[in-house]
Amino acid sequence: MTKLSNVGLVCVVVLVGACAPNRAWRGSEIVECADESSCATALIERYPGIEGTRTPFELAFVEFTERGNVFDRDALDTVVDRVAELANGASREGALVVVFVHGWKHNAKHDNSNVEEFRQLLDATARLNAQRAFPTGTGTPRALLGIFVGWRGLSLKVPGLKELTYWERKSVATEVGKGGVTELLLRLERAVYGGDLERLLPTAVDGDADEVPDPNRSLLLVVGHSFGGAILLSAMNEVLLDRVLGAQTACGSGTCTTPFGHGLVLLNPAIEASDALQLREAVHPRCYTVCQDKLMHVISSTGDAATRSMFPLAQAYNWLTWSHEDLERTFVRPPCAAADSSGTGSDEPEPIVLREAEMHVETIGNYVPFRTGRLEPDGEGAWIHHSCATDRERCLGKYAARPDHISVAGHEPLSFISVDKSFIVDHNDVFNARVAAYMSTIVTEAMYKRVLVRAGQCADAQASASTDLASFVEGSPAGVCFSEAELQFDFDRCFNSFRSQFEEAEAAAANED
Repeated sequence: MTKLSNVGLVCVVVLVGACAPNRAWRGSEIVECADESSCATALIERYPGIEGTRTPFELAFVEFTERGNVFDRDALDTVVDRVAELANGASREGALVVVFVHGWKHNAKHDNSNVEEFRQLLDATARLNAQRAFPTGTGTPRALLGIFVGWRGLSLKVPGLKELTYWERKSVATEVGKGGVTELLLRLERAVYGGDLERLLPTAVDGDADEVPDPNRSLLLVVGHSFGGAILLSAMNEVLLDRVLGAQTACGSGTCTTPFGHGLVLLNPAIEASDALQLREAVHPRCYTVCQDKLMHVISSTGDAATRSMFPLAQAYNWLTWSHEDLERTFVRPPCAAADSSGTGSDEPEPIVLREAEMHVETIGNYVPFRTGRLEPDGEGAWIHHSCATDRERCLGKYAARPDHISVAGHEPLSFISVDKSFIVDHNDVFNARVAAYMSTIVTEAMYKRVLVRAGQCADAQASASTDLASFVEGSPAGVCFSEAELQFDFDRCFNSFRSQFEEAEAAAANED
């Protein structure tokens, strides 16, 4: 007999009608939506703009079976072709493409809470898009397209008994990630950037930046929540590892990787830390150029009881079936690593022990040795980011003395950020203005770094004023993302500005309702 948690057995024992069907919820139609209910089975939902208030936006769906196979390949082709048309069509101004992969107990049904909340997020973004080319730029706003990646996250509908599907749905999430999601994301990347990924590297600029296509014409942001984060890591781990191991060495004073989109974000991801260890270790020994994009952001909240408390309990179910080892590691920080708050030199070897037993029961976002930053309120209405590269004490807080923390160097391509519970209140609070502001901030930072690439400034310790950079800063939202003197990107200023804008957009939408 297989696991008692097997959802098929549970459904037979409890009630066949209690099982959520293993099916695609979306058809093949492209529908102009008068409201959400009129688009219940649409492959692509189209929403009109509201003069002076909201630009048009679209919401597309791609759904996968439990084995990770796309339900309808023609539908997949239709969505990818639409992205390519919006991003690179001759009559277009580029596109902002936002992909969302849902987690446990959700699917692509029209009235699913994740579908509704993602649609509301797109609406809020469309409202900011109406004010300017969002998140940065001037002229005609970019087209806005959201892509909802659906899978059978909800398999049992009975309240309470749904919790028994944890182990089964976790296994399915990993299987889905190993299947067609990788193909989808790589095809979207090529569709957004016209198939030319090399243009995103500093080595693409050889004296004449005007010959390099604008890497910020279109933007790609990919987000996964909970088991959706597990799907993304499963789908992209080898892709990201390949990009880290294949990092270019001719990037001025450091190395640089081919980026993936303008952001890959895992929100409260429900996946064990051991699944990210190989990638974290591969990143560590290098010095990265100032132009280095973040390959992945992992955001976990101290208010998320599901990943901080329930996940370890659930993982303990099969803890005894594994043989765990203590891994002795010696990390030598590269010369580019900043001294920590205690003043320790950057070239001292750091022998630490990483325990597989601990990595099995802790998620990648809650595992302290991986942490690279901490985001918390400053007590005066704003938020501040503490980097473990420059402020170890504030970054790690009560864990500052923990001996197994892996040191952090500037410009590393992985971010593991712990956020205060007021940032994400609980496990599912991921569509709020603060999360939207974080995503907008990291997209703006990625755009900024690609402007540095075009300006040939990747060898500099810090960016200097240039025509390209000054033009980019002038077109940013009120210029608040950058320090006034040196045109340096300022994460805190940028985040707090976007947070205010999204809060205003949410209030405007609520007033209309």
